[in-house]
Amino acid sequence: MRKLTTAILLSLATTVATAQTPAADGTVTLLFAGDMMQHDAQIEAARQADGTYAYDECFERGRPQIESADIAICNFEVTLGGKPYKGYPSFSAPDEYFDALVHAGFDIFLTANNHCLDKGKPGLERTISRMDASGALQIGTYLNADDRAARYPAIVEKNGLKIALLNYTYGTNGIADKAPTIVNRTQKKQISADIDKAKKTNPDLIIANMHWGQEYKADPSDEQRELAKWLINSGVSHVIGSHPHTPQTMEIIKDSLGHEHLVVYSLGNYISNMSKAFTDGGVTVELTFEKNGNTTKLKNIEHTYTYVARPADSELKNYVVIPEGSNISDMNENIKEKMSLFVKEARRRFANCTFSTEKSAETQK
Repeated sequence: MRKLTTAILLSLATTVATAQTPAADGTVTLLFAGDMMQHDAQIEAARQADGTYAYDECFERGRPQIESADIAICNFEVTLGGKPYKGYPSFSAPDEYFDALVHAGFDIFLTANNHCLDKGKPGLERTISRMDASGALQIGTYLNADDRAARYPAIVEKNGLKIALLNYTYGTNGIADKAPTIVNRTQKKQISADIDKAKKTNPDLIIANMHWGQEYKADPSDEQRELAKWLINSGVSHVIGSHPHTPQTMEIIKDSLGHEHLVVYSLGNYISNMSKAFTDGGVTVELTFEKNGNTTKLKNIEHTYTYVARPADSELKNYVVIPEGSNISDMNENIKEKMSLFVKEARRRFANCTFSTEKSAETQK
């Protein structure tokens, strides 16, 4: 994890995370990874003889890609609610799981999702506290209104670029927030106010991370498409989605000036034990932005398909995330075949997305 330091802009009450040694080249690469799940079988696989849990092996093959990005962001779809550790339907993962993600290079954790209240108010509070203590930045859930005002929108500065990050969820599985804690929900009035607040910080980019859509669906819903257009028309630069647990397409939406805005409807699962078709992997998306004077453009998009090798198939002790292009000579034919099928389908879903960096949305300051 790249070291981020936090300060408060008192005039706007907005959290700012600033890299220790910003470069002067005016480019920054953001990596977005999908749903970080932790089911019962994963917890058991990670448990050691002494009662501790070991997860570094899960992410070791993806670590070079994660660390190569300037900022790495993921959807943390469990709680750190403490013992007893539990998977679906009420997730509470061992602290070692979160520690391994930090060790793998993730900097920012999105916590506004339908499982953030699985362990109620205590679980939400403990998750926030544990993440804060690690030095990582979490976005989407808050201890109280003052905490939200001080942290949100999150403004991350890196290599001379200022990026506003937003995060919202469609719901929390029917579990209501208990005051004073707050979960960012997909309510247009509040989102509009947050976008306006972000604009006042004069960011180079505003990126919305939306927990939305229908689980296990290969295609985005009409509601996702409508909301994506509304977000862009409201001033969001690009949109990244989670929740369906399977990759959904990327799409380009043009604004009134003809500029292109990227929408990734669902990144799928980065790690999980889900068994439904094409939930056994996901896609990471890397966006490289370049700033010249007062203009910022999206210069490059790269995406990498990832597959989860399960112990039942791989004969390894733990679950292992395998990015496409990795050396899998040590994997058995079963894993190779299943990964090939997943990647083939994921490529089909992404095949029709074209993006012209010459027409990408420019931010003028």
